[in-house]
Amino acid sequence: MSSKNKEKAEATRDDLGSGGSKDVGTSVQKCDKTKHWIRIVVTDADGKPGRDVKPTLQADGSTISVTLDKKGKYDTKKVLDSAADAKITFPDLFNCDWWPDGGTEPAPQGEKDLPPVADGDCAVRMAAAAGYRSYHDIWDAAENTAIKKDRPVANSLLKDDAFKGPEKKDKSVTKAVDKEWKFIVRALKKPKLRVVIVDKDLKPWEGVAWAITGIDTKKGKTGATGLFEVAEIDPSATAGALMLTPPPPEKQKKKKAKAAKLPDPPPYPLPINPDDFEEDAPTVTPLATKIDFDLKIGSLPAHKDKTGTLARMHNLAYLEGVTASDDDVKRCVVAYQKEILKQKNLSGAVADIKEDIETRYTKP
Repeated sequence: MSSKNKEKAEATRDDLGSGGSKDVGTSVQKCDKTKHWIRIVVTDADGKPGRDVKPTLQADGSTISVTLDKKGKYDTKKVLDSAADAKITFPDLFNCDWWPDGGTEPAPQGEKDLPPVADGDCAVRMAAAAGYRSYHDIWDAAENTAIKKDRPVANSLLKDDAFKGPEKKDKSVTKAVDKEWKFIVRALKKPKLRVVIVDKDLKPWEGVAWAITGIDTKKGKTGATGLFEVAEIDPSATAGALMLTPPPPEKQKKKKAKAAKLPDPPPYPLPINPDDFEEDAPTVTPLATKIDFDLKIGSLPAHKDKTGTLARMHNLAYLEGVTASDDDVKRCVVAYQKEILKQKNLSGAVADIKEDIETRYTKP
């Protein structure tokens, strides 16, 4: 370095006032401010990731709607400036449909009147229409205890029944940052359709081929219980079609003719052997090779009401229709008491078979 350039460098150093031991670039300082984070994990009551819900997170002076990953998680990473507590809520869910992990599942409150039960309504369909995650949001509300005494089955109601359901969605919780917090949401389950096929003696009918359309497209064959199920149907479904193909009649084995063993010379008159005159069993021809039914989904009236008992009699082929005349109803009840209950005192009163037909209907 020339003496002239050296003088300029020393002058520059003196102007900066940094002495000779510090570089010009070291004036940029590292930020020592601590960053914070929070993690949210959501599962349903069955332990499955709650991917179908959107929590709201209020932290660091801003509010965001959170999108959970496939594992039901959301992590802010270390980007939060504020160490203040965060507020978490689920604005799309009713208060009874979510709670912090480790807390108590909240009981639903009947805070508002629901629309009266319409013809064909059931608790599952009403809950789905109201935006509840489960029919238990209606069924377990203490305000509905009285009406449930006469409606022991949630999906067997009566037209104009009045129920109450939750209304509030204003619950929130405050949680510290720099931690993971878990939340539980009520499991969202679709209903399933259960059908039992019975014979004329109301015994499970095995080996019946079935095909269902309308609410879903499924087919199969009944087992020893006569039961088949269609899982996860649309809760708003009201109708479907069912086709049954009864099993073919059992093939009758023909008896082989037995050769007569006669002494020589044969006696007179010849002896008569009854087996020589036995006829083959007749082949049974079924009345129908296919049977079609129109299904009304979730519309069975409560059995404690007369219309509910008549509807069950109709489904069990003991009544042509629920609008049958009083004389026809009495005649059909007598037939049920005689053929199924094996009773001698035949009253013909619907009330006398109400509980039995409900038991056989639900547990054949």
